[in-house]
Amino acid sequence: KMGDALLKNPEIQVMIASHCDNVSINKNNKFNDNWELSAQRTLSIIRILTKEQDIDQKRITASGKREYSTEDLSDDEKIKNRRTEIVLSPKLDELYEAFTGR
Repeated sequence: KMGDALLKNPEIQVMIASHCDNVSINKNNKFNDNWELSAQRTLSIIRILTKEQDIDQKRITASGKREYSTEDLSDDEKIKNRRTEIVLSPKLDELYEAFTGR
């Protein structure tokens, strides 16, 4: 649904930011650290939007936040820090014109 909405509104810019908790992953064949993990989460969503939904790559900004935007939560609640945020930004000049009438 988001891809359809973005196709209908090509002026909207998209920032995708993925987070992880502050528990270090064990270095493995796939990820060296939490930063790499969060960046890969972001890239997975970008690939869906650009390859499957045909959203122009120029509209997308990627961000891997690592564990630096986490909340201090109990072990049972840490899953809340494993998230992805999608921020939509309209053209600010159009918003300015809408509010000021200029």
